[in-house]
Amino acid sequence: MEISGGRGDDDRMRLEVTSMLARVGDDAEGRSSVEEQLDYVSGRLIQDASRYGGTAQYWEVVRKALILCGNELAHKVGMYSTVVALIAGVSEEGRMTAERVANGTSGLMITAIRDGQLNKALQALKFLCELCNVWVVSWEWLMETLRSLLEAAVADRRPFQLHARSQMLVDLIASALPWGARGLKRGDSDEFDSFVDELLGCLDQQLEDESAWSSGLLPSRGTLFTFRPRILRAALDDLAARGWNSGAMPRWDDGSLSSRLESGPELTLRTVQIPSHSKVSRYSPPSFICTLSSDKPEESGQNDRKRKGPIEQLLLRDTATNILDNFRQKHLEGAIKMLSLPIPMDANQEVVDATFTEMCALPSSHQPQVFYGATFMDLCRVPNSRLSIRLLKAVQLVYDKLGQLDPEVFDRLSDWLAFHLSNFSFHWNWANWAACGTAQARDRIPYKRIFCRDVLDHVCRLSYRDKIVGIVPDKLHSLIPPAVESLPARSTDEDEVKVVELISGSDRKAPPELKARLMGIYGDDQYEQILRGLFAAILRAVQAILSHFDAMMERYISVVNELIALTGREKATRVVMDELWRLWPALPLRCVTYVDKLCTYQVLNPLDVINYLLSIDGLSKEELIDKMETSGVWELMRLLMSRQRSRVQSAKADASTAARFAASATEAEADMASEKLKEAKLGVETVLEATRKMIWNAIGGLNVVHTTLSEGIEDSMEETENGAPEQKIPVWEWRVLGFCKEVIRKNTSVVEANIGDFDEFLQSGPVHAKFRETIQPLKTLALSDLTDSVI
Repeated sequence: MEISGGRGDDDRMRLEVTSMLARVGDDAEGRSSVEEQLDYVSGRLIQDASRYGGTAQYWEVVRKALILCGNELAHKVGMYSTVVALIAGVSEEGRMTAERVANGTSGLMITAIRDGQLNKALQALKFLCELCNVWVVSWEWLMETLRSLLEAAVADRRPFQLHARSQMLVDLIASALPWGARGLKRGDSDEFDSFVDELLGCLDQQLEDESAWSSGLLPSRGTLFTFRPRILRAALDDLAARGWNSGAMPRWDDGSLSSRLESGPELTLRTVQIPSHSKVSRYSPPSFICTLSSDKPEESGQNDRKRKGPIEQLLLRDTATNILDNFRQKHLEGAIKMLSLPIPMDANQEVVDATFTEMCALPSSHQPQVFYGATFMDLCRVPNSRLSIRLLKAVQLVYDKLGQLDPEVFDRLSDWLAFHLSNFSFHWNWANWAACGTAQARDRIPYKRIFCRDVLDHVCRLSYRDKIVGIVPDKLHSLIPPAVESLPARSTDEDEVKVVELISGSDRKAPPELKARLMGIYGDDQYEQILRGLFAAILRAVQAILSHFDAMMERYISVVNELIALTGREKATRVVMDELWRLWPALPLRCVTYVDKLCTYQVLNPLDVINYLLSIDGLSKEELIDKMETSGVWELMRLLMSRQRSRVQSAKADASTAARFAASATEAEADMASEKLKEAKLGVETVLEATRKMIWNAIGGLNVVHTTLSEGIEDSMEETENGAPEQKIPVWEWRVLGFCKEVIRKNTSVVEANIGDFDEFLQSGPVHAKFRETIQPLKTLALSDLTDSVI
């Protein structure tokens, strides 16, 4: 029966086609083999063409559905290329649709390259490679495209400097080549070998840049993470030694369908124009891959491990990464897909590796951290999954090497583990961590002690203190945040109680009367003391319910602002932060939230808060070291920098909106549109200047702290994994230098626009040699057109 009609019929057609394609291969263990399903689906697509009247609209729906599935369902890309090939061999409409699918995918790849999105570009290029394998696309066209990409990568590479786009393009080609080698080998073998030699030469050049990229982007020293070009080089060598054939991914072009596929059209598509590098574009950073699977083979999986060489591990990790990226809205479904890859080998460890790689990626992960927590939770809950065993061993391996981690990655992992444990009733081998609570832990196992303390802090945030005290061994109780009631009493507590009565309850005072009553308690001109007493009372009054803080601040903001003006901004910041710092040990998350809200109310200035956190005034070396080892300092600094980046993005978005309005304004709107655009541009300049000041203010403060604590301290040595001596890094120095790297790698666009600040900083005052060694390579990193945002 012919179906035609209105909008509802179009929607039904689109849903039917897309749903059928999305399900292909999911029931391969059931009633039919994959080959039978592919044959059935391609036949249905041809039959439904007559059912829908053979319209161009129907074939456009098929084209869009195939492009969507081929690029979004990476683990089934070979299936979709086979479906495209089967319909191309049946009718002229099928052949034209296949050509449009290939050209559309090529366009997606170019767009992703222009936008610096490596993962999206790689998924598109993989699909094109598979289309070549099944004789839809000619090997000549694919080779020409790969050569154009390689030429662009070589042209982008600048002498003695890094270039993120060049790195990205070489990664794109090398990652896709294993998927396209089968089709390319049908052509001129000498041309293929020559191309591979050129690609390997580019990879070798990238290996020479490893130390430069590592200076700011390496998640961990040692063997936990490996530079991706090194992995790509080993995988391609492995694949070449096997004659460019790997069993990591199944094929359907050499079975029962092979004779039909071999008569494919071998299309020569439009020549791909690689977009030239633009200074307004920024590009994905080079990856450092978590290689836990290569570090300790599983005893139970020795046979599997022997079958998996570098090429299998690369393909499995990449496929798991693609699934993570494409199922970000449905992480449970993504977890099931990762654990049911259509491959004849166990991929659990590669799934763990891929998820850890994404979670620990610098300068930022592709998804919010909670996404990876939810993914690991789902992976462990999939029926019959043994991934939890691999994950437990991976955590233990990382735990034994915590001192090698970048501080930001260290904090991400402690936060993730706390979230993970909170979803499994806090079941953990806590007894194995008991040594972290001993008096000797700070000197003997400092990084494990801090990690354990941070995990306990975060699980208390996700539960409540008394419950955690009842779960963990007694030896760890000293690392649990103290109860608020246990904080030392103050001499002013009696006055504070009086102020609490004035600002809370049914008899609370209005702002004018409150001010007069405060002066009666503390004295008419004791503005600093009045501000301290009022703010301490506010914190006490809202201690039970966080939402009351907003109501209290809105009610008395006029009094607070007046007292700040009378006290002076610098003193007022110290007064407010002192009160927060007193509560910090017991309520770290609450205090971070308070600071964030106070910055929103403009009671605190983020720059002043950073100055307070990095201040050395009145502190002994021991007190300063304690402060620098407090994770809350870095959590708050990270929050303030993140909020500032959000202001930059918001200002730029407003400017883009104003520019679009100005471009389409009528004659009557022209003056108003021009004025709005001018204001928006000024807003961008203002927020960028504030960001620049915050960056170098933070780096300057970090330098002062480092210089102060380095005086009179001799370097000590420790033994590394391979037995070689290595300089021992104290926790405070690891934190200070690590945050310096973090500030720059997360703000490369702002730093690059004001690159002269680097030289000015290094020449303007005393900079300790180790601090200089840390910051100097970051200048090159900032000039590499590296993205500082998630793409």
